[in-house]
Amino acid sequence: MERAVVLIVGTDGEASVYPARPIITDIQYPQEVVKAMQSFKAKMSFRLKPEERLGAMRSLVAELAGVYGIEPPGVKTAGLGGRKGIYRNGVIYLERLSVITLLHEFAHAAFGTSEYKAVEWSVNLFRKVYPEQFEKLEPKGHTLVKKG
Repeated sequence: MERAVVLIVGTDGEASVYPARPIITDIQYPQEVVKAMQSFKAKMSFRLKPEERLGAMRSLVAELAGVYGIEPPGVKTAGLGGRKGIYRNGVIYLERLSVITLLHEFAHAAFGTSEYKAVEWSVNLFRKVYPEQFEKLEPKGHTLVKKG
């Protein structure tokens, strides 16, 4: 199968190959993953204070890590110089409290460095659990942004 790619070189000189667009497929997720996401969705609200949302994200990551049999990564917010998120040394760093970015970086913790796998796994899990919000997004490169 032919895949369109984009090579992105960061300011640190690190290069990553990303899919040119989000990969939309029908992935079969473990039932425990879907349940954890649905429970997270029920708890999450933008009325929560940022530290409460971050706590809910940490709980979700711990639950997902249990399903995939990995050590739960830490989750922190940080200024990332324009990057949305990064997984490094057992920690997921987020510039904003974004569910899709959290899932993307968790996929790196669970499955490794493949940007294809991280984009495919995170975008499609978000689409499965948040179909209404997914419809309000459009592709911008390998990411999704609000339409308009």
